[in-house]
Amino acid sequence: MSLGVSTRRPELDDGPEPMDPRLRARRVEVARDQGRRRRRAIVALAMATALVLVGLVVARSRLLDVDAVTVTGAGRSGPDVVRVAAAIAPGRPMTSVDLDAVEARVEGLPWVAQATVTRRWPGTVAIRVGERTPVAVVGERSDGVVVDRGGTILGPALLTDRLPLAGPATVLRPGQRLPAGQRRIVGMLADLPTDLLGDVARGTVSGDGLGLVLRDGIEVDLGDSTRIGAKAAAINVLLAKADRDTIATLDVTVAGAPAVTRRPPLVDPDPASTPGLPAITPGLPAITPGLPALTTDEPGGT
Repeated sequence: MSLGVSTRRPELDDGPEPMDPRLRARRVEVARDQGRRRRRAIVALAMATALVLVGLVVARSRLLDVDAVTVTGAGRSGPDVVRVAAAIAPGRPMTSVDLDAVEARVEGLPWVAQATVTRRWPGTVAIRVGERTPVAVVGERSDGVVVDRGGTILGPALLTDRLPLAGPATVLRPGQRLPAGQRRIVGMLADLPTDLLGDVARGTVSGDGLGLVLRDGIEVDLGDSTRIGAKAAAINVLLAKADRDTIATLDVTVAGAPAVTRRPPLVDPDPASTPGLPAITPGLPAITPGLPALTTDEPGGT
């Protein structure tokens, strides 16, 4: 009689199956590669950190501080004035110089139109200046000031500034602008060609009209500020003629139809009315002061 008890033996657990040697070797190699990559990353980070630290130390050391500030192009403003405006203290680190801020400070000078600032390692800051061009003088020649085409006062006029006058100096402080009327004169003068500008003694304004007075006294009516180039060309054509010394005024308000007014002709003086000349009577010998009178023998004389 069976009791229902199984007589089958349980299978023994022999553990995980053995790994293929090739797979085991591959896993070992992958683990080694990961370790090498981690070590390389750590070394690279350490080197980068060291380089940054070294760079900071060098940048803040005396090896890379400002030793000189050079200035070029500052013929009228002056290199020393530009250095003061730049405000770069000797000995400060080169890397701490704010180039944009220096350019803005230098361009605040009346004469300076543009400034370019660069570093020249290891210790020089170079400032290159582009200056404004003066086109006229306002005020008396002895203490006048020069202005640019926009009417901004640049600084004192020099004896070598052979520029036309643009009226009295109502404003004398460099950096300030002239009144609107004088700015019209200056703008007109700035538009004239160089050869004509050198012949102009002063510019004038009257109502809506602009004018010139040339160095030989010829007065020119330009009218409004339009077509200045064409009007200047008409003036040059008229002045090139051989009878320039007879011209009193020029009207080029219409560039294509200029008008000329002549000076009255010179009249030779009457010698009899000129002091210091002896009168000469026809038929009588001339008498020269200091010489004896001439005597003529007439018929019947003793």
